[in-house]
Amino acid sequence: MKNLRNYFASALIAAALISSCNPLQLDDIEDPNNPSVGSVSNNATPQQIQFLITGLESRHRGYVTNISQAWNTFGREIWYLNASDPRFQTDWLGQNGRVPDRAYFGFGTTGGGSWAAPYQAIKQADVLITAAANTSLIPETSKSAVRGFAKTIQGFQFMIPANFVYENGIRIDVKDPLNPGPFVLINKR
Repeated sequence: MKNLRNYFASALIAAALISSCNPLQLDDIEDPNNPSVGSVSNNATPQQIQFLITGLESRHRGYVTNISQAWNTFGREIWYLNASDPRFQTDWLGQNGRVPDRAYFGFGTTGGGSWAAPYQAIKQADVLITAAANTSLIPETSKSAVRGFAKTIQGFQFMIPANFVYENGIRIDVKDPLNPGPFVLINKR
């Protein structure tokens, strides 16, 4: 009888603990370090616009490492020595009978630094353009300057995948990520 009471008491305590907190139910947490797109899309402050510009400048440089390591190795302009990953020489350059494919180049299915990073900067520039257009807290001249800066960064970032895929073309209309525009081919002159 005593064992039955202990078992019943243990079962009640366990049921109370399990029902009191659900480990599968998570609270929504807002990122305190990064503004949401919604918070900067409507009447962004000059400080928020400046933070977006600074973030875009940082994102703009995100491609440099991958491009300089991969493309310069392909062109034999540099010899990237990495003791922890010797594939930079063997796989990338097709040595020892290796047949390079997109996985060797760090692009995989996500595009890596040569594809994903430029398009992330392009999308971030779209957020900056939207934020500047929808605020009344900065003058029109500043809005024009922000728009010009963002479009300049976008143009530069479009050149990276365009140089990478060359004749295959790139997507220019990427406002809707689930429905991107058609491929635009490079003009041969």
